[in-house]
Amino acid sequence: MTNIAFVMPDLELVKVVHEAWTLHEQIFGKSRDLRYTVDCGIQPEAIVSRHYNADVIVSRGGTAEILNDLLQIPIISIDITALDVLRALTEAAACGGRVALISYESICAMGRAICEVLHMDAEVVPLTSVYEIEQLEGLLRDAPYDVVIGGMRTTEIAARYAKH
Repeated sequence: MTNIAFVMPDLELVKVVHEAWTLHEQIFGKSRDLRYTVDCGIQPEAIVSRHYNADVIVSRGGTAEILNDLLQIPIISIDITALDVLRALTEAAACGGRVALISYESICAMGRAICEVLHMDAEVVPLTSVYEIEQLEGLLRDAPYDVVIGGMRTTEIAARYAKH
């Protein structure tokens, strides 16, 4: 039996996983050799305890990076695309106010390019490690941002200070 754990940052991706698994079963039939679980928005330490028996974990962003450090099982990371960044910047701009994109350099580079081409105004704050996220508390508490774009943990911290 192969146990696959999907750890998704948002409910939209959870829905995609369920739809894909249902399609797989419709095409190939139910398999007694494959089993999957889906969690949404849980912390890496909880993932480790809940999915210790997984043969592989599929995740995204900073969570996938942390899990790679914590676990000895394969972690499949779903890439964040320029379309994802464009969608987030467009939604943030529609909210009005000052926008900050706080993420890893690869995502920040996409954000800078999109902002330049589309003449969007957003402050870009690159992170070099998932462990820097906890240090954002002070920045986000005192920053003049109205909308913060980032990963699950970044947006959780921003929400404490009423940032969209």
